[in-house]
Amino acid sequence: MSRGLILIILYFFSLSFFAQNSNERYLDFSLPEKYLDDTIYTIPEQPIIDLWWKEFNDSTLNYLINKGMNANWNILEALQSIQQARAMMKSAASGFFPTVDLSAGWMRERESRMTGKIPLPNNEYDSYYSGLITASWEIDVFGSIRKNYSYRKNLYQASRDEYYATMVSLTSTLAQAYVNLRINQNQVSVIESNIISQGEILKITQARYNAGLNSELDVAQAKALFYSTKSSLSSYLAAQTKYICTIALLVGEIPQNIKPYLLASAKIPQINSLVPTSIPANIIRQRPDLLAAEKNVQAQADYLGIQKKQWLPTFFIDGEIGLASHDLNKMFESRSMVWQVAPTMKWTVFNGGARTAAISEAKAELQTSIIKYNYSVQNAIQEVDVAISDYSNYMMEFSDIKTATSAAERSLTLSLDLYKNGLADYLNVLDSQKTLLSYQLSLYSTQGDLLNSLISLYTSLGGGWPLKDAN
Repeated sequence: MSRGLILIILYFFSLSFFAQNSNERYLDFSLPEKYLDDTIYTIPEQPIIDLWWKEFNDSTLNYLINKGMNANWNILEALQSIQQARAMMKSAASGFFPTVDLSAGWMRERESRMTGKIPLPNNEYDSYYSGLITASWEIDVFGSIRKNYSYRKNLYQASRDEYYATMVSLTSTLAQAYVNLRINQNQVSVIESNIISQGEILKITQARYNAGLNSELDVAQAKALFYSTKSSLSSYLAAQTKYICTIALLVGEIPQNIKPYLLASAKIPQINSLVPTSIPANIIRQRPDLLAAEKNVQAQADYLGIQKKQWLPTFFIDGEIGLASHDLNKMFESRSMVWQVAPTMKWTVFNGGARTAAISEAKAELQTSIIKYNYSVQNAIQEVDVAISDYSNYMMEFSDIKTATSAAERSLTLSLDLYKNGLADYLNVLDSQKTLLSYQLSLYSTQGDLLNSLISLYTSLGGGWPLKDAN
């Protein structure tokens, strides 16, 4: 082997080496050791609960989420994306194998009689039968086929992670819509009970006015409060319809079909256990959207490697073997065998700068995917910080409003008794009625915020998909 040939081979392998992409870390910042306001939640190496919604012990919620996972349109679309990515990965894997074709036929031909040195007779025709197996195999000398397969494999794995991310989003959105519906139902009940209570007090003011015990002002104020409360009911019922439609869309159902099932109960989901959170570094292994972002970075790194390998030559082994004969009866004799082997090399030496432009484009796409990955990780940590803070603060707020509501109930009872006995004017009763209604609605609203922040905490930690599949 000549010295020049050795140098050329070494040069090609050096190009192949530099076309590889190292498995470096893609984060441009250090992960914090703990979350911002977390003092009691962090348990190192503690995985988040996969099926966190079952902690609410609500059979209706479990049914809706199971139905949504099988009928939600976004889930079905994500499944088709997986199928497409898997097919493209298998197509890339086919590059490891030769392409084999089978052909058979009969041919009759006549050549020009005036192109040779000696003109041929006009009746010279040629015909024969043939059967051939042809094969072409690209030898993956510099790893371009392997790199293309790795690229498609990473895209396939990213599509699976994106499917799980869609599942996490579905469970979160569906659970929050369900909680909002249950909160709305109880708020409607609060308004209806207050309408009844205010109607009874309106009758009392009317009776006292007829008896000359108070002025018409008390009646007018009681009537204004009664109809104001009654008018607020319509907006809550309209919101109830929106929540039902949202849930129906998420589970792939018609609202009319699912409305009776949803309104059969108004029980608000309850949970009493503490939510464990692992250290921030583990969130990257738990959130499917981050896993998908990381796989997309690796896929873009592979794509850059593919473009770099366009500078290298490709090697093929082409060949054919078969039978050919003028006489069909002698087709299978040994003398009829034909074969050919043709090792070839193809090397694009000039294409107007297209390869350089493709590499620049691939580098830009890689950097874009790295930026998106960094943003996704930082945003994920921020989401957990916010969810922990919201959950902690809403717990304190809920406790305070619960105490305030009990006090407002007592205030209304006392002021109404004093009013009936003529020891206080109606203004105290009016204020107590307004305060009680406000606190009762706020109590349920805060309970909804508390449950929704808990759902956000579960999903921001990556709950809602089978974590074992991450391996």
